[in-house]
Amino acid sequence: MFISDKSSKIYAYPGRPRIKITSFITAALVLWMLSTKIIVEPTPRPEFTRELQTLRPMILQAAHRHNVAPISKMSDSDFAVVITLILYNEDLGSLEEKVSLLRATTLVRQEVEIILNEFLGSNFSIRPSNIRPSVAYEMFQHQLPVPSPQNTITIPILIFGSSLNSQANIPQRDLYAAITRELAQPNKAVEYLAANLERGMYRAQYEGVSANWEALMAWHIRGIVSPRDIRNNRDAYNYTQRILYLVYACELIYPDIRQSNSQICRFMNQQNNFAIDNRTEIRSKT
Repeated sequence: MFISDKSSKIYAYPGRPRIKITSFITAALVLWMLSTKIIVEPTPRPEFTRELQTLRPMILQAAHRHNVAPISKMSDSDFAVVITLILYNEDLGSLEEKVSLLRATTLVRQEVEIILNEFLGSNFSIRPSNIRPSVAYEMFQHQLPVPSPQNTITIPILIFGSSLNSQANIPQRDLYAAITRELAQPNKAVEYLAANLERGMYRAQYEGVSANWEALMAWHIRGIVSPRDIRNNRDAYNYTQRILYLVYACELIYPDIRQSNSQICRFMNQQNNFAIDNRTEIRSKT
């Protein structure tokens, strides 16, 4: 019995490494094959691009209403590019960008966020603008959070087309539900986003820093604007680097980028080599 047991160990052992190596190679091949099917280069959802094309006049109008040019130092059209870039950024999560199969859950996730806010009075961010009801409530109150000791200042902000009255004596839960319903409407979401970015301009003015597109993106995602604060906040800094969709935003607002005077699109085209000529040539062949 002892010899037989020992013999089985001797003859069984050499096969184990081969089984492990074979399993590892097989798993690696399967993962590689799956990655070619589900992991894609980040591109916007075609249906969302079509929706933004429909919203383009509203984006331009909202940009004109809320761009404080003496502060932002940008044209209304460039401000519209920033609005569009943020809308593109907020449509998909980071995993949804890379794994195409997860994009089937995008609309479901958005509906769940709306339902929770409407029925539970929650404060989830609502797409397409990804703004929280609490932030919208601050806008109705003309409030702008600033660094201590001031903490809050009053600014002139108007949400064009909104039917809500923040002074109404209704419970917060009902008010958040009403704000959620407006945020869920794409045309009003554009207005809310533009208005909130205008608040970012006033915040930058208050802190004495530039209200450029990076500051406005950081304001949108984390409520900060100063270069130092952005560098020290990982989420805000990473968001300002998230410019995958800038070429799409530029093309939506400027039909011919090469003929435009856009500072943001010209600068980003030079720095990031978006190859607009190649994209135009590819389109012409398809």
